[in-house]
Amino acid sequence: MKRAMILIAAMLIAVVAGYVSLSPGWGIAQGTWSAMLFHPEQHCRDYSSVKDIYGIKPENIFFPSKNGNMLHGWFFDARKGTTPGGKTIVLVSHGNSGNVVIRSSVTRAALKSGASVFLYDYQGFGKSQGHPTLQGIVEDGLSAFDYITKNLGYQNKDIVLYGESLGTGVSCEVANQRKCAGVILQSGFMGLPEIAREKIALLCAYPDAMFPMPQLHNAELVKHISCPVLVLHGKQDWLIPVRHAEIVYANAAHKFGLIEIDGAGHADLYKVNPSKMYAAIATFLGSISRAM
Repeated sequence: MKRAMILIAAMLIAVVAGYVSLSPGWGIAQGTWSAMLFHPEQHCRDYSSVKDIYGIKPENIFFPSKNGNMLHGWFFDARKGTTPGGKTIVLVSHGNSGNVVIRSSVTRAALKSGASVFLYDYQGFGKSQGHPTLQGIVEDGLSAFDYITKNLGYQNKDIVLYGESLGTGVSCEVANQRKCAGVILQSGFMGLPEIAREKIALLCAYPDAMFPMPQLHNAELVKHISCPVLVLHGKQDWLIPVRHAEIVYANAAHKFGLIEIDGAGHADLYKVNPSKMYAAIATFLGSISRAM
């Protein structure tokens, strides 16, 4: 009897240990979770291929993140264009792959609307030092925001946050910690635990508490954002279904608009319907400028 009880206890311990070790936030699964989230591209892209956009050349900016790693960014100063732009600047937090080189679409849309653009790479992406983590990319976004206000001559009220995919979580976190003029969320999600459970059925066995922090719960974070929120999403997004965007927008405390692009997937919104995307950005940024 005693031996059987010991055996049962050992089996229970093994089951619990296995359950914990396979959770996203603990044990051996942590590395897998990180590998799923981040697909950085470093020096594969030709940085010299982007010489200028609408006559505005990108200025190379290097600035420190909270942990001291140097981050790289591009600053497109619309104030130096042939037709000087306004006071607004768009801070772009990109998705989980690539680097700043492939973010020309949002840059063009913002510059065409008269706003300046600051693109940056998270740690481990592009020319930025270090390795990406969830906490790290949020700190990188805050560091980029603070660099703009301290070094580029902009105030909080001049800054519009633009998040793309994973970057929507960064933008929502930054908007909860810094006052800003507006927030644009493209191809975003309700929260990392929610989208993870949709993709991997095994993860339904784990509560939110067993996922890594921060969990980028956009559907909750937008409730506390005190500026207008514009949501953009592809109706045929195969990676993050459009209902995520609809729920996030429904929860936003200050709604501006929900734009769903018919025929677009996750990363091709500007390619599928550039006129609708450009118009949405121009309308939003125009409203921000008029409110200043």
